Amino acid sequence: MATLNYRCPNCGASHEVDEALVGDRVDCRKCGRPFEAAMPVARPSEGEATGQSEYRVAAGEGEVEDTILQVHPAMARKHPFRFLGICLVVIAGLAAMVIGAAGGAALPGNAPPMVLLASGAVIAALGAVYWLVWWAQTRFTMLTITSRRSTLRRGLIARETSEVQHRDVRNLQINQTTLERLLGVGDIAISSAGQDGLEIHVEGIPHPEKVAAVVRDMQS
Repeated sequence: MATLNYRCPNCGASHEVDEALVGDRVDCRKCGRPFEAAMPVARPSEGEATGQSEYRVAAGEGEVEDTILQVHPAMARKHPFRFLGICLVVIAGLAAMVIGAAGGAALPGNAPPMVLLASGAVIAALGAVYWLVWWAQTRFTMLTITSRRSTLRRGLIARETSEVQHRDVRNLQINQTTLERLLGVGDIAISSAGQDGLEIHVEGIPHPEKVAAVVRDMQS
């Protein structure tokens, strides 16, 4: 199968793309960002010897896609009380571990300090694991705005991707509670023509008004 050579517009790495994938989006093997393997553009040039027209193919020329904005959901600002609760659980567990390691003198009946030490370790570990899973969910959720489209990617191993071309956007929603407005965070949803649902919906985006303004600018 024939291949065409493309250069990633994000990092400049060179890629050989199968002819069957021309017109689709492919992931850069170096930076991991997607780019479109656009249909090659042909330009006529006069042959020097024969005088006949020859065609020089410039793969992807005129189809450069620039990344304008990349943003992850916020943790503490979207769910401040949950974030505070996890911190308190971890602190309580660590405090119990310290008291247990000190000999448990404050324990009634001279109970074994290992009980308090082990309990504190379990509580602190559970809080830390919960925080880590939550962090991973936000870290591996990313909204990318390019010069041509908005793309939402979720997951590290099992990945879900949704995208909307800027020229097709017909519905752009921002949802914020009063507290979220004070904290500068909110939900954003994007849908295109001919779709009943929302192709892109992500919660806890910092400064959603600025994100929506970028999308509107790319539409013009």
